[in-house]
Amino acid sequence: MTEQYKSYTKDFSQFREEAEELLAKTMYDIPHIADVRSKYTVEQKLISAMGWVLTGSCLGASQISGTPASTIRKWKEQAPWWNRAVAECKKVAYEALDYKFGLIINEIVSKLETRLRDGDKLLTKDGLKTQPVRARDLANILATIFDKRQLVRGDVTSRSEKVDSSERLRKLQEAAESFGRDIRGELKEVAK
Repeated sequence: MTEQYKSYTKDFSQFREEAEELLAKTMYDIPHIADVRSKYTVEQKLISAMGWVLTGSCLGASQISGTPASTIRKWKEQAPWWNRAVAECKKVAYEALDYKFGLIINEIVSKLETRLRDGDKLLTKDGLKTQPVRARDLANILATIFDKRQLVRGDVTSRSEKVDSSERLRKLQEAAESFGRDIRGELKEVAK
């Protein structure tokens, strides 16, 4: 196995439990995947699909699953169950990725809190000293974190007035009618 795919295999091992849960949930939900004429089990097919999701290639999926790349390529092009299996595997992979992102975010927030409280460490000729975080940096951190929190909550991040087309047409019609009345009034006065 090449070095490139060893990391994928390591990543895949983290998904083994999720893949088994997926297998239990979807084995009968994916039409045609459990074909008795096939020499491959449903589990082998799902592991191949998960390998393809993780690596984006038939060769990478083959390295992970042990299924020949040519067979995976054929499934990808012809098997009626492939797209559904890939979609289900993507859900599992995205949930795991979302979990990893959550861990990273928590770690960064913790470090950011420490830096805000204790200041930045600077190496000077006299040794290691701390300096309070600069106001501009604090403002940028606040703006970014506030906006992201608003997005996560589903709250407004900026104000912009949006008028739909029917409202815009109604306002144009009112303006045109008002303009027409003004012109007719002026024409009547001129005619007198």
